Amino acid sequence: MKSNEQDNKIPAELLGRVRRPAATGGHLPKPDTIKATLAEGATMALFCHGCGFTQGIDQEGLEYILEETKLEIPVDQTEVYIGLDSCNLCGTDLENLRLEKF
Repeated sequence: MKSNEQDNKIPAELLGRVRRPAATGGHLPKPDTIKATLAEGATMALFCHGCGFTQGIDQEGLEYILEETKLEIPVDQTEVYIGLDSCNLCGTDLENLRLEKF
């Protein structure tokens, strides 16, 4: 066995393999989860309808998303989040980003 293969095999044997969550779709956000994400210091929350994962983004991440998508964020962000169909966790990229209210 080659050294690189051995290097990859040992962690897999010790920790198991991590699989991406299935992007089955149809997940709905829980307002309390979105609010908790914001309370942890995130500028805005992202919610993936594909796998159900909620993640917070900082100001720099929000600015990048706004530049790439041309979304217009309202001044009052207390009850909005960015919804998407697929995220980096269950897919390969952020897909179909849109503003949604909770």
